[in-house]
Amino acid sequence: MLPQAINQGLKWAAVVFDGNTFKRYYLNLILQVANVYGLPLKFFNSKEDAYKWAESLNLK
Repeated sequence: MLPQAINQGLKWAAVVFDGNTFKRYYLNLILQVANVYGLPLKFFNSKEDAYKWAESLNLK
């Protein structure tokens, strides 16, 4: 699914979550796949931090 999203134009991704250890395990699996495809992906504890990061990317 991630390769298809990248082929459709996905340039980066941000995930906002509560820091739960079990969720982090699954998110790290997704991060590994994102790294294979060179997709910038980061985890955040707040939407505000995710928005700041997204704005700093300056991708076109």
